Amino acid sequence: MKSMKKCISLFMVMAMALAFCTTAFAVQTVPVGTGTGSITITNATKENEYKLYKLFDATYQEDAVAYSYTKGDGTDAIYNLLTGANSPFALEQVRDTSVYNVTLKSGKDAAAVSTWITNNLNSFTALETVTAEDYVVKFTTLSFGYYFITSGLGATITVDSNTPDVSLIDKNQGPTWDIDENGSGKVITADSNKTYTSPVKENSVNVGDTVTFKIGVNTTNYNEDDPIIEYFINDELGKGFSYNKNSVKVFIGATELNKVNSNPVVGQSYVIAWDDASNSFKITIPWYNATTKVFASADANNTLTVTYTATLNDNTDTVYAGAGNKNTATYDFRDADDPTTPPTPGTPYHTVEEKETTTYTFALGFQKIDGKTKEPLPGAEFQVKNAAGAYLVAAEESPAGSGVYLYTGTAASEGGATTFKTDSTGKLLIKGIAEGSYTVVETKAPNGYNNLASAMTISASKTGASTYKKTYTTYYDENGNVVNTASSTGATLVRIYDVNAVDLVVENNKGVELPETGGIGTTIFYALGGLMVAGSAILLITRKRMKYENH
Repeated sequence: MKSMKKCISLFMVMAMALAFCTTAFAVQTVPVGTGTGSITITNATKENEYKLYKLFDATYQEDAVAYSYTKGDGTDAIYNLLTGANSPFALEQVRDTSVYNVTLKSGKDAAAVSTWITNNLNSFTALETVTAEDYVVKFTTLSFGYYFITSGLGATITVDSNTPDVSLIDKNQGPTWDIDENGSGKVITADSNKTYTSPVKENSVNVGDTVTFKIGVNTTNYNEDDPIIEYFINDELGKGFSYNKNSVKVFIGATELNKVNSNPVVGQSYVIAWDDASNSFKITIPWYNATTKVFASADANNTLTVTYTATLNDNTDTVYAGAGNKNTATYDFRDADDPTTPPTPGTPYHTVEEKETTTYTFALGFQKIDGKTKEPLPGAEFQVKNAAGAYLVAAEESPAGSGVYLYTGTAASEGGATTFKTDSTGKLLIKGIAEGSYTVVETKAPNGYNNLASAMTISASKTGASTYKKTYTTYYDENGNVVNTASSTGATLVRIYDVNAVDLVVENNKGVELPETGGIGTTIFYALGGLMVAGSAILLITRKRMKYENH
């Protein structure tokens, strides 16, 4: 049905023309011939190319219009098309001249004419080609005739003495995603760490950082030949994110709309409905007032833009490394041919491609082991710096000694830095950090072990995912408070984190026992002293025995 509506013929053009006021626009006037007729295209698409073709001449006598075609020579390609079996036209030669009267064959209609023109378009030569500089293009000084214009219009237009000035609305169009060189539809424009010169589809942040999103739709006032009544923007964040609800802004071009709770006005306001359960929103923007016949945008092709910010949190739905935190958007619209509400609740009027962004955050960690026995070493202490030289600050999660830390910020000096300690399995996890290179300095080795002689460099990266995992168990009592042991009336939550690091295992070696200082040492003197005591005892016993025997 929609495709049929694209076809506008001589019999339908005036019925389809709408009485829009064009005085508010700059009219791009294009003289073509020496006649007195004109064709005005309103709702033109800026920078779009329009081509004007003339198929037949026309004359007027009283209330009748006569069409004729003048044949050039025997190789006239258009004549061959007009007289072909698929032609919707019938040609009758006028006496022995090169002029032919033109009528419509029985059973042929506007659709047949448009289809025939479309199928044979490459055979025609345009009288005039113009690129629209504004929203109104007017071809003037046309001789009377049967014309058609291409630019996705699919329209044939008659200009004769009965209708010397015809208005046509460029309706053969529909909305699309706004596209730039780095993405389309939904993009990331900034985060707490960076403002992007060009929008991106992926980024990496720390937990607690704010990300700025942008959704863009290239609007049209018509979907094919039906006025668009309202637009809808649908957005859903991964549940690791939370919307900053007061940050939402909606623009038509450079004009910001106002948020209202109900009854939004075309071109002035919008309403937004939040769905906290699915972490999503739906924005409704009224687009056409059927009473006043006013569109929200006088520009036939304007950009509808929505911007907002959201914060990445740490919760059970936050994705560390892996596939990242996905955020999606779609748009929809209702045109005059659509019902007031969708036939099936929750279904869109029109299905479009979903657009997606991805925000990564990482869990950085390693395991400390004995260099010889490979046994885990608890109690090792570290400080960590990011690539900018700032020290990481983090809060250890309950229970104490868990070895799991959540990033909370940075410190300029080691005095404000967090000291990270390995747990009973020798593991350490710092979650919620952005992609990058980190320097790890061991500040205290386990008792009996040597400190590492140099700092280590480890990296968090989506391309550096490893098989090393950190299992973290949290116990809750019946009131939801964190406790140190499992509760029969509470809950137990087990989370497993993928660790992204280059060096996953760090070895420490035991210290070597050194000899005592002071010449050759005291041990030999202890040994000699023992021998002297033993010798004295033997000598004493021997003397007593000899004395006894002499008596």
